[in-house]
This record gives sequence, structure tokens and C-alpha cells, in this order.
Amino acid sequence: MNPLAQKTAEYLETILPGAVGLMHPLSLELRNEIPHYLTRFDLYELRIARRDVLLAIAPKHGTGGDTKKMLHILATKTGLPALYVLPSIQSYERQRMIEAGIEFVVPGSQLFAPSLGLVLREQFATASSDPNDLISPSAQAILITMLLNDVRNPVVASALAAKIGYTGMTATRAVRDLVAHGLVEQGRQTRTKVIALTASRADTWKQAKPLMRSPVLRTEYPRRPEIDAGRPVMRFAGVDALSHLTMLAEPKHHIWAVSQMHWVEIQRNRPPVLHVGDAQEAVQVWSYPPTLGGDTKTVDPLSLILSMSGGDDERVQLAIDELETKLWQ
Repeated sequence: MNPLAQKTAEYLETILPGAVGLMHPLSLELRNEIPHYLTRFDLYELRIARRDVLLAIAPKHGTGGDTKKMLHILATKTGLPALYVLPSIQSYERQRMIEAGIEFVVPGSQLFAPSLGLVLREQFATASSDPNDLISPSAQAILITMLLNDVRNPVVASALAAKIGYTGMTATRAVRDLVAHGLVEQGRQTRTKVIALTASRADTWKQAKPLMRSPVLRTEYPRRPEIDAGRPVMRFAGVDALSHLTMLAEPKHHIWAVSQMHWVEIQRNRPPVLHVGDAQEAVQVWSYPPTLGGDTKTVDPLSLILSMSGGDDERVQLAIDELETKLWQ
């Protein structure tokens, strides 16, 4: 398998934990439909958020022709949306492809696939942190779930992950990440693998917080139909959520949070509003489900703290400090 294809699948799994299926080379049946000159692409099929996608890996020496036209032919002949895969990209190349409407991915860095509801131009990292030192979004979600539920006894990691919506493969990677950072320990109860916190909840949070990242990937400004469609899986976020959990005044307009996977489904064939002034409400797209707190109106308090730390509004920061202090009393 092409290493770049594997990196692409892993990158997409980071963005959409539990929503990326198995990848395999393009079937011989579909490959026979493709003109010979397009076989210079290394082609794979991958299921993303319940939709089959064609990964077209760039030839080492470039496409040698009209890339947009080639990708269009690939998509037409296979009946699959084509995602152009590159190992790296310059800023001028990225802008050119975006203007041309070419959907592409650079594993670990860039993603532009509006037809799939996926547009991400930044890495999963805080400005002051080395992304290699941070735990993955899925590991973060599992750990926060353990902290929120005051899990003192060993729990079955796969069952805990399944409640969040993660696959067994995602759970395995997340647990490996948490164990490597010394946040949980792994053992067995009979034949079942279990995990437990290595310290108290307060101490674990203190140790883990520098290793965590904001769950917010980006903010969208959708129309009312998108808001209504997402309400079951959305939660109040940002200052809106903080006002529900502290004495902070409510904002004029609601701020919502939704997972990237659900946003893909909501946005399919529904382009978002592109200008802030056109929208009344904002939607934060998160790297993991904002529903870790259960059946509540707001996102969970730990993720909320991570999403708002580092701001310059003194009132907001005081409210965050108040919320964090309450959690461990």
C-alpha cells in the first residue's frame, strides 16, 4: 500500500474519529473503466462518513496535464467523488486549486473537500505546543469522559469508546496514546482489557491539561435550516455555554458546537454562509462529539475550558477559573 494513502487514512481518522472505514486499492472493475493515461494516479477507495470516496494520489512527477479535468474524468468513470492527495503543497498551489474547485488533502496539514463538508486548513495543534506531544482528539474525549463520570474502577475501554461513537480501532489507538503519556494504566479482568486512571481526577486533569488541545477546529455561520437539522447533536458552546454554567451574562446570539462527523452530514449539499454578517448564530465544528457531558444543554465543562483558554476577555477568564475550581471541590 502506498505510504501516502495510509497517512491520508490516519489523518482523516484524526479529523473524523470512528467515521473512516477500511481502505483498499480501486477495484479492477472500476479500474478498467479508466483511460490508460490516468493509471499514473495511485487510486484507492475509502469510506468517509458513510460515503465512498476515491483517493487519487499524485504522480511523483506531477500530473503532466489539466489536473482538474483528470480528476473529473476519474470521478465520472468511477462514480466516486475524487480527492486529490499530495505529500506537500505551497501556498500559491493551494490557492490555485481552491480557486479551481479541486478537492485535495495533504495528510497532517491541509484539507479542502467542500462536497464532503470538509474544509480544514490548519493542523490540530495549539500555537504554543508541539503537536507530537499532544494526545489525539479521540484519546482526549475518552479521558474527559472518564473524568466527568468519576471513573474510579477499571472500565472496558472499547465499551467506553463505543458510547462516544468510536470504533474498536480508534479506541485501541486512543488507549495506546493515553498509556504512553502516563494518564491511564491498562490491565485485564479475565479476558477483557480494561483501563483506569493513574491518579486522582484532579491530579489527572492537572497532568493532562497541557497535553490537550482545543476541540474547536473552526467556526461556521450557517443558515437556520442547518441549525435546526443539527439541534439533536448540538450543544451550547463558548460564552453561551459558560453563561449557563456560571454567573456570566448571556451573549446576544447562540453559539453551538457539533462534531465534525455530524457537520459533514448536516452540510452535505448545503453550503454554509460564508460571511459572518449574514448569520445570527455561530457553530463551532469540533474534533470530537460535544455530547460527552450526556443529555445536557451545554458542552461538557472540561472541553469548554479547553476551548476558551487563552482569551483576552478578563470576565470570561475569571468565569473559567471559577468553573474549573468548582469541578474538583
